[in-house]
Amino acid sequence: MAFEPKKEQIKKALGEKIAERRVPTASLPKREEPEKVITSFTLDKKNKEKLARLAKANGYGKSTAAFLNDWIASVEE
Repeated sequence: MAFEPKKEQIKKALGEKIAERRVPTASLPKREEPEKVITSFTLDKKNKEKLARLAKANGYGKSTAAFLNDWIASVEE
């Protein structure tokens, strides 16, 4: 036959308990968040759009503030 019913195998598979997946416990290093300061500034519309594109291209999604903060922090004075 082209198709053999496998009812017993299906019943057995459905009756088996699935092993629980557990996340291994690991102590993570404490990360201190630097003090954040709320800042307001004005950008040209095209620059705001460019900033959003740059943030997204660098993996920041919609968080342009985080991207801008990290970018400024990476620039040496």
